Amino acid sequence: MGKNSEILEIRHRFALLIGVRDYTDPKFRKIPQTVHDVKELDKILTKFGYTVCTLHCDQSEAVKKPTNANIWGELKNIANMTGPGDLLLVYFGGHGTLDSDAAYLVPRDGRKSALRKSAIDLKEFKQEIINADAQVKILILDACHSGIGRDSISMSPEFDQHVFLQAEGTCTLASCRRGEVAYEHDKTKHGAFTHFLLEGLKGAAPRKVDRFITFDDLKNYVTYEVRSWAIKRGLQQWPNAITKGIGDPPLVELIPKPPPTPPEIISPSPTNITKKTIRNKIPWKILIPLIVLAAIIFIGISLGLLNNKMPSNSVGVRSMQLKIERNFNFYLKKGIKEYNNENEEAIDSFKNALEYHPNEPYTLYYLALTYKNLLNDETRAYEYLKKAVENGFRDKERVVNDGFEKFLGIARFRQIFPE
Repeated sequence: MGKNSEILEIRHRFALLIGVRDYTDPKFRKIPQTVHDVKELDKILTKFGYTVCTLHCDQSEAVKKPTNANIWGELKNIANMTGPGDLLLVYFGGHGTLDSDAAYLVPRDGRKSALRKSAIDLKEFKQEIINADAQVKILILDACHSGIGRDSISMSPEFDQHVFLQAEGTCTLASCRRGEVAYEHDKTKHGAFTHFLLEGLKGAAPRKVDRFITFDDLKNYVTYEVRSWAIKRGLQQWPNAITKGIGDPPLVELIPKPPPTPPEIISPSPTNITKKTIRNKIPWKILIPLIVLAAIIFIGISLGLLNNKMPSNSVGVRSMQLKIERNFNFYLKKGIKEYNNENEEAIDSFKNALEYHPNEPYTLYYLALTYKNLLNDETRAYEYLKKAVENGFRDKERVVNDGFEKFLGIARFRQIFPE
C-alpha cells in the first residue's frame, strides 16, 4: 500500500461505471455479464452516497450508451465535478486489447481494424482520470474476459504494463494478472471478479475499521475470493492491484460520522434576567404567524405548487444535485486559484462555495488559511479553523505545518486541538 497506510478523510465520492456488452464490430464477441455488473454496482454505490454516472448497452438514451464519444464526454464531465478531498472511481467492464505498442479499452462502437481511431487509448484515459482535481483516483478494470469456452484473450505483459503505469494519488485494481483471463462466475449473472467486488462492497470484506470499507480491505478480499474460486474449478485468475503516493482511501462509509456535539446552551436563571434580556425576548405574536406562513410556502414548494421548476422525479433530483456539485466545485477551484495568486477575492469565492455546502470542512479550512495568510486576521482564521475541525477536518499535522499554532498562539490552538 506504499509508505503511508492511514485512512484518508473523503468529502464527496463520484463514480463513472462503464459496461460494454454488445459491439457493432462482430470481431469483438458479446460479454453478457457486463450490464448486470454495472447495474448492481450503481445500486450499491448510490446507496453509499456516490454521485454515479452509468453507461451501458441497455440504457434507453443514446447519450448513455458506452460509445467512444459518450465515454470521453462523461469522464470529462465527472472529472470536472471533483475537487480537493473528493474520491473519483472509474469502472470499466468490457474488452481490452493491444495494437502495436498501445493498449486500448474497446467501446461499443470500437472497430478492430481501426483501434487508434475508434477505441479508448488506455494511457490517455488514465491521464484524464489523473488530471481530475479529486484527492483520490481509483480505476477498476474487468477487461480481459474468457468467453466461457470460446477463444480467450489473456492479459499480455504489454497490456499489464499499461494498466499499472501509475501516477501519484492513484489506485488501480484489475481483474487478473498478465497471462491470465477473467472468467465469468458460474452461479451468478456477473463476472467472477465483479461478483466478489460487489460482495465485498456489500460488507463481506473483512475490514480494519468498522466504519469504512477501504481500498485495501476490498483488494485483499477480492484477491483471496477470486483466487480461491478459480482454484476450486481448476482455473487460474488472480486480481492485481497497485497504489502510489496515497494512504488507504475509504471507498464506502458504513457508519456515518456523528455530527459534532453542539455547545451547551445555558438558559439564564430568573435571578439573572436583566432589563436587556426582557427587551430582547422573542416577539411571539409576530413570529408565530411568520412561522406558519413559512411552513405553508415550504409545503407548497415541496409539492411543486409554487415552483414549476422543482424536479418532479429522480432524474430531476439527480440533475439538481449535479448542478449543486458543479457550482460548488466551480467556486472552490476559483477560490483556490485566487488564494494561490494571493488574491483576497478568494474569500468571496470560498464563501460562495459554502452557499452550496455550508459545513464542508476543506472549504472552511481554506477560508481560515486565506484570513491567516492574506489578511492576517487572527479572529476570522480562528473562527473558520474551529468550524472546519467541528465539521470533520482532522489533519492536525497539516494545520501545524501551515503555521496556525504559531499564528493563533498555543492557548487558542489547544482550544481547537486539545492535547
